[in-house]
Formats: sequence, C-alpha cells, structure tokens
Amino acid sequence: MRAITTPEDWRRRAGSAAPVVEEGDLRSAAAGLAALDAGDEETARSAARVCRSVVASQPDDVPGVVAAPGLVVRAHAGPQPFSVLGTAVGFLARAFELWGDDADLDAAVELHDLTVALGDDVWDGPEAWRVGWGAALLYGVTGDEAFLATAERVADLLCETQRPDGTWGLPEATVEAALVLREMADAVEGRAGVE
Repeated sequence: MRAITTPEDWRRRAGSAAPVVEEGDLRSAAAGLAALDAGDEETARSAARVCRSVVASQPDDVPGVVAAPGLVVRAHAGPQPFSVLGTAVGFLARAFELWGDDADLDAAVELHDLTVALGDDVWDGPEAWRVGWGAALLYGVTGDEAFLATAERVADLLCETQRPDGTWGLPEATVEAALVLREMADAVEGRAGVE
C-alpha cells in the first residue's frame, strides 16, 4: 500500500526536522511512517516496537490514552490530538501488512478501540481524519466491519465539512483531506484480508 504523504510531510507533522523514535511516545509512528517510505526497516521496526509498548502499557486509572510522557489524549475533554492515535493505528496496520507480526495488528486493534471509546469529540474536525485513515488501513488487512464503520464515519465527516468550492479551508487541510480520502478508499477497495 502506498504512503499517504511523503516523508517530508510526516516530518513536518511530527514538528521536527527529522522524526525521531522515542521510548514511550506514540508520536514515533510518524517516524515509522517516514522510515517505511524511505525503506529504512530498522527505524520502522523500532518505531513499531515503541508503539506496541505504549499501547500495552496503558494505565487503567487514566481517563484517556497516555500517548507520550506529558501527553494524555483525554476522553470527553473537547478537542484533543486524536490524530496522534490515528497515525499510530495506521502505522501499526501498515507494519503488520508489511511484516505480518501479529503484535503490530493486536496493538493497532487495541489502540483503535481505545480511540473510538474516547467519546464524541473524536469525530469533530481534522483530528478525526487520521483516526478514519488508521481504521481504513485496519479494515484493509482484517475485513472487520467495525473498522469499516469508523472509516465510513470519518469519510462522511470529511464530505460534510467540505466547502462548496471543494476545499477544506486552508490549502494544507485540503491536501490532507484529499490524501486521507484517497488512501481510505484504496484501503477499503483493495482489502486483502487475513485469517
């Protein structure tokens, strides 16, 4: 499956000149995606390991997802950085598709489920786009209707928020929305399920 954007876009979105893999940080998924796109298997596998570890170590007493040290994506708390979670889900799904490691798939499924359980705020605005993208990639490898439902909900949101001139406001948002919709459609249409 092709990457949603270029490595430079992932670096920009990660907020640094070069994405980094850091222990305990789901934002490492951006570095993992850039590494997959660049053919850097060592960095991508390291990022997958970090993301799996973060998902597996979620505390029971936090009303949300601990995405990184000092970064908790809270449930029912208004706008939150849900795209961090959606990006990690999509990255882990891509890693599973590439290497077939069940641990990547299990972590992606668990993180998807944690994300959609965070409340109605998940579905508001551009932060939801990556959640739908990750779910579409999961549907592409599993065929599970729950992931398709998440992807369809986000696709509906994207269609509802598109402006009459065909944009989503800022040029960057328009590029992102178009890429997300295309990749979601490709994942759903090209589903190559696993047993």
